[in-house]
Amino acid sequence: MAKNAVKILITAKDQSAKAFKSVNTRMAKLNRASQGLTAALGPLAAAASVVGFVSMAKGALEAADEIQKMSKRLDISTEALSQYRHVAELSGTNFESMAKGIAKSQRAIADADDKLSTAVRAIDDMNLSLADLKAMKAEDAFEAMGTAMTKIEDPYTRASVAALVFGRAGKDLIPIFAEGADSVRAMREEADQLGLTLDQ
Repeated sequence: MAKNAVKILITAKDQSAKAFKSVNTRMAKLNRASQGLTAALGPLAAAASVVGFVSMAKGALEAADEIQKMSKRLDISTEALSQYRHVAELSGTNFESMAKGIAKSQRAIADADDKLSTAVRAIDDMNLSLADLKAMKAEDAFEAMGTAMTKIEDPYTRASVAALVFGRAGKDLIPIFAEGADSVRAMREEADQLGLTLDQ
């Protein structure tokens, strides 16, 4: 029985050695082949890198241009808008939809100031002061309204206010502000730390 055990052990050892030798041989061949492929594609790889970089730079410039134009339309800083782009991406929301929500919230404040009943009622339902909102910067008013909207307990009233104050973007903004203004500010600060904030 002992002889059989020894015989099995030696056989297993011999087979392992052959297996490792085979793997090493194949790895060497694969390495030589990959080196040859890299040498052959070197110029193409470099060109692809340049094209990729140019494409990325072009996309960044187009995004910056879009934010600058949007900043003028909405009378809101490019810093805030570029940070909101990050907030939208983290929250799985379309940035353009979010921007429309900001524009709609400004319109709601103007309508309430003109005594339009639906806008006045929406601001009352959010338990906010029109005078306070008018005194805030656009981004601060937007966040104040977003946070107040999520605090409305009745789901039907909340949905109605979201639509009146933010338009079609309202339903997308509810989950963004569900964690409160602090959560939105944290995402904006993260954009700043990651170098995604654009100045004027």
